[in-house]
Amino acid sequence: MTVLAANTFLPLGNSLLVLSFDGNGLEFIYSRAFNGLTRLKSLSLADNSMTFLPGDTFTKMLNLSVLILRRANLSSLFSRLFERLACLERIDLSANSITNLPVGLLRNSPQLRAVDLSDNDLRTLSSCTLSETRSRLTALSLVGNRNLQCDCRLTWLVSSSLCFMSCIQTSVRSC
Repeated sequence: MTVLAANTFLPLGNSLLVLSFDGNGLEFIYSRAFNGLTRLKSLSLADNSMTFLPGDTFTKMLNLSVLILRRANLSSLFSRLFERLACLERIDLSANSITNLPVGLLRNSPQLRAVDLSDNDLRTLSSCTLSETRSRLTALSLVGNRNLQCDCRLTWLVSSSLCFMSCIQTSVRSC
C-alpha cells in the first residue's frame, strides 16, 4: 500500500487503539486519512517513503500518546503538524533527513516526555521548538546528527535535566 486516502479508517469508528503501517512502502498520506480514529493511542508509520506529511494529518487524533515516524524519509515538518496532539507522550522522528524543526512544533503537547531526533541532519535546535514542553521532557536524543552545531545556540540544553550528546556539554560550557 503506497497511499492512504482520505477517510480510509472512517468505517472503523472509534474502536481502534493501536495502528502500525511499518514498512508498507507508504509514499503519500492524504489529508483526513486518519479521520475516525479519535481513540487511537499509538500510531507507527516507520520505515516508509513519505517525504512530507500534510499539515492536518493528525488533527483528529486527540488521544494519540505515541507517534513513531522513524525512517519515514521525512525531510521537513509543518509547524502545525502536531498542534492537536495534547496527549502525546512520546515521538520518534529518528533516522529521517530533517535539517530544521519549526519553532513551536511541539508547543501544544504538554504530556510530552520523550523526543527522539537521532540520526537526522539537524544543524541546531532552537529552545523555542520545545519551549512549552521542555520542563517535562525526560529524554531527548540528538545522537547521530553529524551537522549539529555544538555552540552557544544550544546553551538552553545545558540548563535542562536531559541526557544529550557530550559535544553539547563540552562546547557550550564556554558560552
